[in-house]
Parts: sequence; structure tokens; C-alpha cells
Amino acid sequence: MNNEMLLQKSVNRKLKEYREIVDLMKSAFPPEERLPVWWLVLIAKTKDVHFYAFYDDDRFCGITYTIETENLIFLLYFAVSDRLRSNGYGSQIIDRLKDNSPEKEIILNVEKPDITADNFNQRVRRIVFYERNNFYVCNFILSISGIDYNVLSTKRNPNIKEFGKIVSRYCIGHLKKIPD
Repeated sequence: MNNEMLLQKSVNRKLKEYREIVDLMKSAFPPEERLPVWWLVLIAKTKDVHFYAFYDDDRFCGITYTIETENLIFLLYFAVSDRLRSNGYGSQIIDRLKDNSPEKEIILNVEKPDITADNFNQRVRRIVFYERNNFYVCNFILSISGIDYNVLSTKRNPNIKEFGKIVSRYCIGHLKKIPD
């Protein structure tokens, strides 16, 4: 892995890795969590939405899809290429997001650890990865189409009001406080 900063390109249909990006979205996210890539590309033409592919030299590493406000970045989609996972690229992409907007809080959602889920271990590993990258599990969940997700933030006391505005504006779901 190149220790230099990863190259970042906006995703569009003309990228030679476009098909690989579509395939990564299909392998990284179950159908009920995945929006069509063509739609994501279209919405990313708006001012506050960004769909990026990341590269180590010419090697495609992964993607991020973010919705931003003045103070917050909502990382809606984040995936590293299957063949490159566990090589530090995920942390490097997260670091790049933080470096691009050091004053902004980053919020994301992950599947809740459910012992009955087929991917229980993966769900736990995902949370451990984010905690290792200085994210904190929040005391509220994001409910999308009846599925509840844990919310993590780079701040111990997340800006729930601003995050709620993003969730509402983009019709992503709704937030619920976890009972104490």
C-alpha cells in the first residue's frame, strides 16, 4: 500500500472502474440497503452530496458516498474492494475524509449486532473497525424501512439535530433514541 494519500475521483459512468464500483456496491450492501448506483451518481451532482472512488496509484480501492452540511458529514455508503480488505485501505479512506474536512463531525450507520443474523461476526468486526478509527457508538438508532441501525460518530456528543435534518431532507429514515 502506498503511504501517500489515496487519489480520489468523483464517480460517474465514464470512469473505467464504473462496473467494478457497481459490483462492489452489490457485494458490500444487501439489496434492501442499496440504492441504484445510477441514482446515486445523479444525486451526487447536487452541491452537498459526493460519490468518490479511491485509488492507490491506479488500483481501485473503494468508495464513499457522503451527504454534507456545514458541520457534518453523513457517510451513507463506504466500502473497500473485497480483494483489498484488511490491508489498511479502510482506515486510510476514513483518514482522508477526516483530513478533507477536519472541522466536521462524521456520522455513519451500521447493522446492529444481532446474534441471529448470518453475518453477526461481520457486524461486530465492522463496529470494532470504526471504534479503532475513533468513532463512538451513539445513544440513538437510525430506522430505515423498518430496519434499525446503530449510529456512530466521530464526536462523543453527536449533533443529532443536524443529522436529523439530513435524514429528513433526503428521506433516509428516522432517528430513535435508545432507551436508557
